[in-house]
Parts: sequence; C-alpha cells; structure tokens
Amino acid sequence: MGNVTGAQLMARSLKQQGVEFMYGIVGFPV
Repeated sequence: MGNVTGAQLMARSLKQQGVEFMYGIVGFPV
C-alpha cells in the first residue's frame, strides 16, 4: 500500500461508511 497519511486513512474510512460531506469551522475544534 505504500505510505498512507492519517488524513488519507480517515478519508477512506469515512467514505466506506457512506460519508460524503463534512462541515467545520476553520480554527474551531469540532
């Protein structure tokens, strides 16, 4: 698989669960 970042791993996991959109506020912990 090569090098996978934490962000890529999280994105793949969310996609597998059917998540298409995520919303947040920049600089504000959600």
